[in-house]
Amino acid sequence: NGLTPSQDAADSSIGALLQPTSSAGHDLSPQPSIDVPSLPKEDRGFESETDTEEFEKVGQSPVDPNLPLENPPCLIQTSDKSSSQQSSTPSVHPEKEVCCFAHLPETPCSPVAPAGEFASTDFYIDESLPPSRTGSVDTVSAEHILFPESVAVSQLRAEIKEKDTLIKLLQENLGSVSSQESLTMSTMKKITNLAVTGAKQWREELSTLRSCMVENSKDMRENFEELRREALERITLLQQHHEETIANLKKMLHEREQNLAMAKEELDRVEAKEGVLMAELQAKQTQALEELSSKMRCEAELELARQVTELQAEAQTRLEQTLNNAEAERKAAIKEVTDRLNREHRLELEGLRSRFKMVHASQMERSPSDTSLEKIEY
Repeated sequence: NGLTPSQDAADSSIGALLQPTSSAGHDLSPQPSIDVPSLPKEDRGFESETDTEEFEKVGQSPVDPNLPLENPPCLIQTSDKSSSQQSSTPSVHPEKEVCCFAHLPETPCSPVAPAGEFASTDFYIDESLPPSRTGSVDTVSAEHILFPESVAVSQLRAEIKEKDTLIKLLQENLGSVSSQESLTMSTMKKITNLAVTGAKQWREELSTLRSCMVENSKDMRENFEELRREALERITLLQQHHEETIANLKKMLHEREQNLAMAKEELDRVEAKEGVLMAELQAKQTQALEELSSKMRCEAELELARQVTELQAEAQTRLEQTLNNAEAERKAAIKEVTDRLNREHRLELEGLRSRFKMVHASQMERSPSDTSLEKIEY
């Protein structure tokens, strides 16, 4: 990509330090800290602080703050054995000790430092470099001794400027991410308030519909009871009419029987007067009267049964018609109310689906600042 190995190392270390911050823009929740082996314990675990403190701590020195900084450890003399072994190695990565000089004063460094000032160079190089680079500590320190002082200082200044530029860009990106996060949270709060208000309105409408349904069912029950009472009254009147008709028929039959008895008595008197001559005639007359009475009785009973059957059939037909009309009216009213409720509920469900899709789409949108952060990490 046209970057020097020192710039690649700086970018990779800064990307590793800012990895929790970039993921926080997507998850919007605190993430566990990442153990960065190139920093001491005092410089770790700052992802829970504010954004400004995060980027201020990125530029902190990885060297132990308790050690003096008057003599920068840019050029440290190792033991004679290590120096003799490392001096023959070619200078391949002279910029690997960049992290050790990020915040040291630009004072000239002597090529040979006192041997009693530092116990070992491994401590500083292990604390400043990633774990993948700790294996070449002696090689880096020996190679650095071979560089002139002016070249090392110019390289350090250029790398410090590059790091400052990267930190400024990261601070700007973090500010945009924070503003986008606050805007998203305010939008979510507004959507939540709208959803709560809509739910309250829907509950009120449902309670109103329920009360209307209760009132309609009550009115329908009252109408049904009224129709039932009217039908029972009509049935009672028809039964009374039938009973009166039957009583009249019985009365007529009784009167006819009385008339027949009187005619029989008269015939008996005639027979008694006429004597023996009228005996045969009386017998025939008696036989005829008996046949006539039985025939009239049968006809009367048949007529009575026919009339009773017709009246019962008529009453049954009227009752069934009345009940069918009442049932049809009740079913029509129930169907009308049910259709209206289904339409209203369908409209409400469609509105809820559309609002849920809008909310889901707004949540799934990705801010452009996240894409810029990913480009910087790569």
